[in-house]
Amino acid sequence: MQDDAAGQLESFLESLRFQRRASRHTLDAYTRDLARLRDFCDERGLKGWTDLKTADLRRYIADRRGKKIGSRSLQRELSAARGFFDFLIKRGEATENPVQGLRAPKSP
Repeated sequence: MQDDAAGQLESFLESLRFQRRASRHTLDAYTRDLARLRDFCDERGLKGWTDLKTADLRRYIADRRGKKIGSRSLQRELSAARGFFDFLIKRGEATENPVQGLRAPKSP
């Protein structure tokens, strides 16, 4: 991804830390979750966050599910991504949230 993608991610985490006063546990989890999503985007050659589409996210969730990641973890990962895209929209850096409407697979 391009350099501004890393800056956008850092700005989001800073807003969680200082404006929303998220717990350290939440910050650590969101940092890991969004880093995994960034790596997924890099593997697919996406240049920025706005290149990520709902179909890509479905593929991402399927890949994670194939690695035996639990539903609750997947729900948190989607929540982190949803919040991040909402943040980008508020800042005028994205026009749509590709995570909106996606749900993690239910637990067996």
